[in-house]
Amino acid sequence: MQPRKGSASTFLLNFRQHNQCHSRRDFRFLPDPFRFFAYLSAGSQRWAVAAERATIAGMTSVNRIATVRIELDRIDPPVWRRVEVPLTTTLRGLHDVIQAALLFLDYHLFQFDVGTKCYGIPDPEWNEGPETFDANNITLAKLVERGFLQFSYTYDFGDNWRHSIDVETTSAADPSLSYPRFINGARRAPPEDVGGVPGFCEFLEAMASPRHPEHKRLRAWYGGPFDPGDIDVSTIMIRMEHLARRRRSLKVHAPQITPNDASHRQ
Repeated sequence: MQPRKGSASTFLLNFRQHNQCHSRRDFRFLPDPFRFFAYLSAGSQRWAVAAERATIAGMTSVNRIATVRIELDRIDPPVWRRVEVPLTTTLRGLHDVIQAALLFLDYHLFQFDVGTKCYGIPDPEWNEGPETFDANNITLAKLVERGFLQFSYTYDFGDNWRHSIDVETTSAADPSLSYPRFINGARRAPPEDVGGVPGFCEFLEAMASPRHPEHKRLRAWYGGPFDPGDIDVSTIMIRMEHLARRRRSLKVHAPQITPNDASHRQ
């Protein structure tokens, strides 16, 4: 006797079949209601990315946000921030958010390395190295759809501040909140033009000890004391609100990137 369609027996039969071919990662035989559970049971990040793609495909990215963790590489204890940004944010917009969250001053060039491609501000006169695609022409939504949840961001090619970017989750936006939004973080980021990681280490050592031979000079250069444990949340919030206001004011007039836009094929 065959189990009745839609019954509990059918559910168990499908899961037995799933367990038999689990090692093949073949979920196509399952009815639609059971594919989601099959993805979960696989326990693979690859399937989690696929599920996230399906979620975004079924809901407009305008109504969704990404929780993004930003961590400065090669610094211990780690300097990091967590922010929420709309999925419609371009990589250029994410650059602005990172600058605001880490209290950088946007004095220098930047670059995102995503897979095998680089995004930044293209320079037609610069022919060396890999091609740089325009960071204004690719959104977080498109990166998530393509499975890029981790990538890197470099600011100031002299000091070479390299950051690890992790798209931790995506979720529905809260209409009562303004985005981008600062969530939390730890440790103060290095000041501009301090000399990269070696210079920052020397700077911290000198600023921590009034007897250090460079303490007076570096304190004057920086403009006052430096507390590595104070991330200055109030200033971060002010800068985030400035970005949110700018986003609201430009929202109506900003051109919308559509799937037919050639730039999305970058």
